[in-house]
Amino acid sequence: MSLFAVIKRGVNRYKVIALFLVMFFISIFAYYQEAMEYYGLYTTELRSAYELSLIESLDTRYIMLILAIVGPLIVSFAFGDIYFEDLESNCIPFIFAREKKEKYHRNNIIAVFILSFLITFIPLIINLILSLSTYPLEGIDNMRHIPAYIIDYNKENVLSYLREFYPLAYNLICTNMVSIIFALFACITYVISMVIKFNKYVCCILSYGIYLGYNIIVQSVGLDKYSIFRCIDMVGEKTGILVFINIVIVLVAIIAFFYFIGIRREVE
Repeated sequence: MSLFAVIKRGVNRYKVIALFLVMFFISIFAYYQEAMEYYGLYTTELRSAYELSLIESLDTRYIMLILAIVGPLIVSFAFGDIYFEDLESNCIPFIFAREKKEKYHRNNIIAVFILSFLITFIPLIINLILSLSTYPLEGIDNMRHIPAYIIDYNKENVLSYLREFYPLAYNLICTNMVSIIFALFACITYVISMVIKFNKYVCCILSYGIYLGYNIIVQSVGLDKYSIFRCIDMVGEKTGILVFINIVIVLVAIIAFFYFIGIRREVE
């Protein structure tokens, strides 16, 4: 089965459609709540559009905190049973008779990553576009109605610099960071299902356990900047881009670990 066919199959799954609609609703609801909060105010009383998007808004921060806690689990439930569906339908022997096991699993992993990435990315981008079309690009929001100014920022953190001087780039980068994290944990759930084939819910819980366990461990040993949660938390100072890349490397290594174990078990 080609990669395009696997993606098309994933798009038609009711769980994928339901998850996208939930994320889309969250995006629209956040925009609506923000609009109601500032409805009727003068332009001089508004923050910039970048600060009122779901990425940076203080008023809707609780939404992103909830997503940061349960997001990887929700995405895992949407994509964790793809392999189980083929197993339960007894079509795996026929699939493997036509194509290599490695290609089958590789296409599934790539499709899971692309779909879960887009399911997160598109609603966040829609929210950002709505904010940019509604609010001023340069906010005032202070008692004297003077232009916003910078008191201080972390000069060692590229994201902190972008947040102050290139807010659009900051919003786009943060949106990609969140989407990549969710997509990687969806992939982790899939490769775990290659190893543990008796219960799809156990795979989801184990993937979520990796997410929680990693965050707890790095925070308990004083390496808070390596926390995955800080990559998703929209308002708190984010971890640096290089640290984010290191986190991605660790997650990819976890995916590779379970993938090769699963392939070996398939051969056996």
